[in-house]
Amino acid sequence: MVEVTRRCDLRCPVCFASAGEGEDPPFEHMAGIFKKIAARAPGSIVQISGGEPAMRDDLPELVAEAAGMNFAGVQLNTNGLRLASEPGFARTLKEHCLSWVYLQFDGTDDAVYERLRGRPLFDLKRRAVERCAEAQLGVVLVATVRRGTNDHLLGDIIRFGTAHAPTVRGVHFQPMAFFGRYPEAPKDGDRTTLADVLRSVCEQHGFFRMEDFSPCGGLHPLCTFTGEFLVSGGELARKETERVHEELDLVRATSRVASRWTLPSPSGGGAEDGFEKILSWRRRIFTITAMAFQDAWTIDTERLQR
Repeated sequence: MVEVTRRCDLRCPVCFASAGEGEDPPFEHMAGIFKKIAARAPGSIVQISGGEPAMRDDLPELVAEAAGMNFAGVQLNTNGLRLASEPGFARTLKEHCLSWVYLQFDGTDDAVYERLRGRPLFDLKRRAVERCAEAQLGVVLVATVRRGTNDHLLGDIIRFGTAHAPTVRGVHFQPMAFFGRYPEAPKDGDRTTLADVLRSVCEQHGFFRMEDFSPCGGLHPLCTFTGEFLVSGGELARKETERVHEELDLVRATSRVASRWTLPSPSGGGAEDGFEKILSWRRRIFTITAMAFQDAWTIDTERLQR
């Protein structure tokens, strides 16, 4: 993750970056950081983050700079406001070789956004997805899950995602971690764990089973879970595939993520040859993932060492 700005056009009550104001680092400085990461971790995924990266007018050029290096993918972590409000911005990012959008998406009603983000945003989120669809730019919906605020909407978030597939490539859940900016120190009952998220996904959606999910390859089993499915016409189906076993090395696991979250170009129509069938199949892949961040109350040295 590379933070290209501390500025943001929201003032969320919950923000692990505690974003606000500040001077943007020069373009040359950011390009140098990309170059160092590419040299030390070739084949990794670079996430352009902030603050809100879309506050920078040179964001497309930053994307192109990173895309020209040996990364498996370049993703943009964004609240989606500029994508929604500026026609052509999504297409410009696509033309500058952005791989996919990592879109803050906490629920399907404005009450959730008013509590987590300080203002109603659902219509803007929906419009951002539509702009990305027009640009053939893949989107991953990223939900911060807070107990008592939106943990009852996980099934609805997935339904929104599948209804907007193949543009939406999947949903990523992040149980709220208490660092950066948050209203108050957590009480024991404020926590949402990975197990809570997984149980809620299965209970609220109805399609999923616990055994559909497994830890992500190369990472500590308490850090993540992942599941891969197929979607067509908004309907989910199970995908016969090997699980991403723990022994799968991190480079291969990273490449797998990049291939799943990037939206392949549609076939040209007519009879499909073997390659077009593969592209058609890849467009139908839909992932459900989760990551549990650590804070001062949940620090686990075994996870850190891993």
